[in-house]
Amino acid sequence: MESQLPYELYFTHRFNIHKLAGLLVDDYDIESIARIYGVPAAELKKIQVSIDADAAAGAEELKKIYPSFSKTIKAVAVGDSITSDRKSWTKILNRFLSGKPPVTGAESPIIDAGISGDTTSDVINRFYSSVLCHEFEWAVVFIGTNDCRGLNDEYRITNTGLGEYSNNLTYIMKVLKERHKKVISVTLPPVDPVRINTYFGEENNWTYTEKRISETNDFIRTASAAMGTRLADLAKAVSASGKDVLDPDGIHLNDTGQRMLSRLILDIFAS
Repeated sequence: MESQLPYELYFTHRFNIHKLAGLLVDDYDIESIARIYGVPAAELKKIQVSIDADAAAGAEELKKIYPSFSKTIKAVAVGDSITSDRKSWTKILNRFLSGKPPVTGAESPIIDAGISGDTTSDVINRFYSSVLCHEFEWAVVFIGTNDCRGLNDEYRITNTGLGEYSNNLTYIMKVLKERHKKVISVTLPPVDPVRINTYFGEENNWTYTEKRISETNDFIRTASAAMGTRLADLAKAVSASGKDVLDPDGIHLNDTGQRMLSRLILDIFAS
């Protein structure tokens, strides 16, 4: 039987595509997710074991860098598929902070409130039901890559204009601050349009420009300074490292990128 999944199974599971439908299924209820995807649970469990091993390796690396970290952290992660990635910084830090394999979302030190494909407008649409409904001290706001994506034609229209993005992000940060949350703002990593088109297919006609990514990051830095949030300047760290931090799809962070972001955020938690 031909698969009805939008992407191959590893990608679909890694980036929690089931969350796009708003289904109330825990991220580690593998049996239920397998039924949603129409695949054997054993097949999905093999993928999960492989993914967990990568997150565990990232956590072990952090233990060597931060051998005496002892703070109790309760945070929520606001983002898209770069955050709602089973190999992401949230999974690495949860393993590091808890010392345990993955547990249900509500029990995790960092709650993954990200959804693949989300823009800031999507976050606002579900802000109260998916973010503010949780109990947390810290909020990590890492959103904007999908806002910057546009169509490669003469109009160059993007999912969200820079002005609308700025208003949306300001609102998100303002509400969190008003509720006395400690906010960490994260700048966007680079993307590779060539890899994106090769991986996803040119029929989407998607494109990104360095100008829009740069303008978005400039706004994130300015807004963070104006509103007194902490800044995890991932874009600056990537540029300074000179390393390739992207997966073959050209948009998601590879292990190097996710571990880099984990260290930036953990430095802020530790300070």
